[in-house]
Order: sequence, then C-alpha cells, then structure tokens
Amino acid sequence: MAWRLLIPSDDREQEIRFRRYLIAVATSLLVVFLLGLCVVGGALPRRPFAVTSGIVLVSIGAFYFIIRTGLNRRARDPSLTVPMMVAAICTVTYTLYHLSAVRTAFLLVYPVIMFFGVLRLGTRQFLLVAVFIMSAYAFMIRLLSGKPGALDPMGIELLRGLVLGTVLVWFSFMGGYVHDLRWPLRESGYD
Repeated sequence: MAWRLLIPSDDREQEIRFRRYLIAVATSLLVVFLLGLCVVGGALPRRPFAVTSGIVLVSIGAFYFIIRTGLNRRARDPSLTVPMMVAAICTVTYTLYHLSAVRTAFLLVYPVIMFFGVLRLGTRQFLLVAVFIMSAYAFMIRLLSGKPGALDPMGIELLRGLVLGTVLVWFSFMGGYVHDLRWPLRESGYD
C-alpha cells in the first residue's frame, strides 16, 4: 500500500519514468557509499563528503517531488534526463575537486551519468553533455592549479583530460547510435 503512495501509477509512462528515476537514485546512493569509503580511507575530507551527500539527498527529493506531482509532464522531456544529468555532473565535479589520490578512478562516474541518457538523447545532445562535462572538468583543474600539490604534472593532467574527452565523445556516438536504433524497433512493435 505504501508503495502505491510513493509511485505515481496514474499512467504507464509516468510509472516508467519513475522507475528510471529509482535507478538513478540507487546509482547516486551507490556513489555516495563509495565516497564514504574514500572518507574512511582518507582520500576525501568529511566536510565535502557531507556537502555532496546533502546535494544528492536534496536532488533526490526535488526530482521525486517534480515527478510525483506531475510537474515533469510540462517539460519537453518529461523524464527530465538532462536536468538530472546536469545535477549529477555538477555534484561529481564538486566532489572530484576535493578527492585526492582516487580522483582518476572517480572520473568513471562521468560515463555512468551519460549512460542514463541512452534512451532519451541523440548524438548531438550527447555531444553537448560531453562538452559540459569537459568544461566542468577543465574549470575544476583550473581551480586546482592554484593549490600546490593538488595536481599531477600538467602533462599527466592533459593526458587524463584527453582520455576522458575521447571516452565521452566515443560514448556520445555510441549512445546516439543506440538511441537511433530504438525508433525502428518501436515502430516495428518491439522495444
């Protein structure tokens, strides 16, 4: 009974959107858990972890409210794919700024965020998200360049950025390709 109160079930599409939202929530909480391990391991200070956790919880609540009340139906994409991705990208970038030795490992979260757009975004939209990620990452690196010892040698940082950019562009094309495959399947009756 409580489950019915939590999940909007007034129409099938809204229920599907809510289930996708729940997958995003589970992924966000998994990342928070991993960041908690970073705190225990000394790779992330407690304060940035608390801020990140707070942002994640507020985002979860805000998107739940928007979907549960049906406000999302007014958006061009009622699944709110890009707003959720942007919120996640900004949160991850903030956290990357505060991570030390494990920063490189957490760059993997960016492609995970992009994965959530596969059902909704075409190649062009994916490329715009990739540009946003790279801009946020470059801004973070610029901020860290003013802190002694916060970065690896600039050649390594540039290589890291090049690899990240390459992966994001590749993902943009592959994600767009998968997205484009869905339309012929949907028209043929399979999905």
